[in-house]
Amino acid sequence: MSNIERDFRTVIITFSPHGNTRKIAERIHTVFCDEKLDVSFLDLTGTDMDTFQQFDSLSIPLFDLLIIVSPVYAWKIILPLELLILNMPAKLGKCAAVAVTYGGVTSGHALQNAVRMFTEKGLHTLGALKVVASHSNVLDEKKDPFSTHPNDADLEKADEFTYGIIEKMKKCIHYQFPRMD
Repeated sequence: MSNIERDFRTVIITFSPHGNTRKIAERIHTVFCDEKLDVSFLDLTGTDMDTFQQFDSLSIPLFDLLIIVSPVYAWKIILPLELLILNMPAKLGKCAAVAVTYGGVTSGHALQNAVRMFTEKGLHTLGALKVVASHSNVLDEKKDPFSTHPNDADLEKADEFTYGIIEKMKKCIHYQFPRMD
């Protein structure tokens, strides 16, 4: 691995009220760690809305690749993570990816909206993943056909997604997007 690959910084940010999304975020993080890549993990679960509305993007470590891992709510990524992206200054030449969990009904427009927001911030999107998960509003586990999700197969999808991102990341490094720290 070249020095430039080791110096490529990744930040994974998640918000997981019910824990399903965190499982996917942790799996993505594990792959980056296993590959000995520079990665930070921020779990913002429990952060109040006032904090997100006034979120100081300087709180996010410097990154070359931003990965947002969010549950789907009202067909979009969850509002706190949407605000985080919208309030972030432009990051021209940086890369991004998004993974969402959804309750089996629909993932809505979450992936498309996230990619649009990334593009508006000058981020080059390397990938998007959706994973079915237990629905947070189904109180009777017996009535939720996805109560066992994310399962091992879903976690393997997260692995494939992550290895794909890493391969694309290496191509981005060699393309050498202009850095704007």
